[in-house]
Amino acid sequence: MGPDQRLEYGDPRMMSWHREKQGAGVAMVLVALAFGSGCASEMELPTPRSVIIFSGVRLTADADQMEEVDRWLRNQLEEIHENPSFLIELHRRDSEVRPWETLHIEGDTARIALQTTATDAETPFLLYAHFHLMAQRGELEEWLPEASDAEGFELEQAILDRIADAWFLGRSIYDTHAYAALDELLYSREFGYLQPYILFAQADRFAEEREAWLQESPEEKEEFLEWFRATFERDPPEPREVDPIGDDGGGGDSPGDSISGVRPSTGG
Repeated sequence: MGPDQRLEYGDPRMMSWHREKQGAGVAMVLVALAFGSGCASEMELPTPRSVIIFSGVRLTADADQMEEVDRWLRNQLEEIHENPSFLIELHRRDSEVRPWETLHIEGDTARIALQTTATDAETPFLLYAHFHLMAQRGELEEWLPEASDAEGFELEQAILDRIADAWFLGRSIYDTHAYAALDELLYSREFGYLQPYILFAQADRFAEEREAWLQESPEEKEEFLEWFRATFERDPPEPREVDPIGDDGGGGDSPGDSISGVRPSTGG
């Protein structure tokens, strides 16, 4: 594969595609990194494009940083595809969801939901589930060494920092479509507001950390609110009621769910 034959961020060989499972009516998401041996190291990324949202606020990615993100992203997606010791189920929802709102881990299976139309956001959602699953299995050192021993809020910050990197790569290099839930995260991180963003969006989960932050830096809350409203023309997200993902083996799925699975290759 030559330099003019780059894989696209949404290409089935880079991300994922759907295959109808015969006899079950289940769309299987196969993360199939089918590029040839040594191909990834030979390909050069194009110059990053500016990312712009409806308010006119722009971001410009660093080319060297995007090269590094592209490398670790391919390795991690290959692991998700090839490792038979775990399963990530990607459920579909009619409405917009954020990664942390539906993630459920049970044993070696992680379940996470994504809006049906947001196909370009599959990779960041899969990564979010994989990071948390690896943390629970005690295997995070290989994928997030800087936070291998982290827990709680510290771990969430480290994971979402990586998710922002992956989405920046998609938006600046692979021309992915905007997805508000991930654009909010990316812009907040790039403007130095990752911590406030998490403490607003996951205030129920990190109540103690939010209370400490509000007491220590009350002015930062107002600064963040002013910036977010100017950038996105709305208030920051807050915790909300989201239907849990059903268990196929028991309670069934929530209304509007369809199920996908990331499974290891069978070599066929």
